[in-house]
Amino acid sequence: MELALGGDAPLQAQVVAAIRQAIEARRLLPGEKLPSIRRLAAANRISPFTVVEAYDRLAAQGLIAARAKSGFFVAGREPPLTLVETPET
Repeated sequence: MELALGGDAPLQAQVVAAIRQAIEARRLLPGEKLPSIRRLAAANRISPFTVVEAYDRLAAQGLIAARAKSGFFVAGREPPLTLVETPET
């Protein structure tokens, strides 16, 4: 994720935009787990509070969902299981 430190847009808005774009481009799929708050903050050298605010905004928009003691996941239905045809014997 490319963040413009000291740019015009606030950091939390940049995180929201980056995750939204990843979801829209299907680089993040429904049911996929997002990085932990600490890991995303450390990887981008930003405050964990910035990530918390971004995740809260994405959750309010219905794009991600929190699961207790599991983390944050892309909202929406998980892809359905595919059925494999078995040859008739």
